Amino acid sequence: MKVSIIIIILLIVFGCAKTIKKYEVKVLEHCIENKEKEWLENKLDNNVLYLFFLSGFNNDVVEIKYHDITFKEKSVITDQSLGLATVIVINKNADTNLKIRVSEGPELVFNPFEYESNKMGVYFKGDTLMCQPFRYAPTFE
Repeated sequence: MKVSIIIIILLIVFGCAKTIKKYEVKVLEHCIENKEKEWLENKLDNNVLYLFFLSGFNNDVVEIKYHDITFKEKSVITDQSLGLATVIVINKNADTNLKIRVSEGPELVFNPFEYESNKMGVYFKGDTLMCQPFRYAPTFE
């Protein structure tokens, strides 16, 4: 009886523990080159930052810190047919760092004002969370 109670307690403790995703972080300076300028480019607002969360997300919690604001997007999953998990749009109104954390892993930190582009791709490549500017907005079909 005591053994089964201990097993149940252990299952509850391990089942309730937070899942921490282990990964490295890397910010790339060069733009992701799209094949051609898309029609969508004329429709985008230059005063906001577009974060395209692409490949490698599997039921993750994405936390974004910008100024004194912190918000979380839960259950972020990459749609394999599109290669897109979600798009988050942030008002670009001050010169400050943006911090992205996925499922309690390390923070990816970058200053969106250091780039000519206001379109950033955020994706996993192996065990590394990457951030890279887009020259033009990506399209997904």
